[in-house]
Amino acid sequence: MPKETGLGTPHPEQTVNLRRAATAIFGLTAVVPLLVLGHVLWASGATLTTQAQIEVLLAVLTAVLGFALFQGMVGRISTLIRTMARPDIAA
Repeated sequence: MPKETGLGTPHPEQTVNLRRAATAIFGLTAVVPLLVLGHVLWASGATLTTQAQIEVLLAVLTAVLGFALFQGMVGRISTLIRTMARPDIAA
């Protein structure tokens, strides 16, 4: 059975692709800036201070929490899309 490309019933693979795309986008917007920050702090020697280490730890924890919340939201959206697209429920 071919995948729908229009506004028809989404294929289950499409919701998996939605999750993968969301994970990639979140990773690029959250992890890359943290890597740049880490490099800048390391290059300037600021990683030796306790304050900088605490700030990096808080930034990483915030990114992980945001990732968990985002994955939950994407999961609920995928479930909603699959539920709304089921032909036996549509009125």
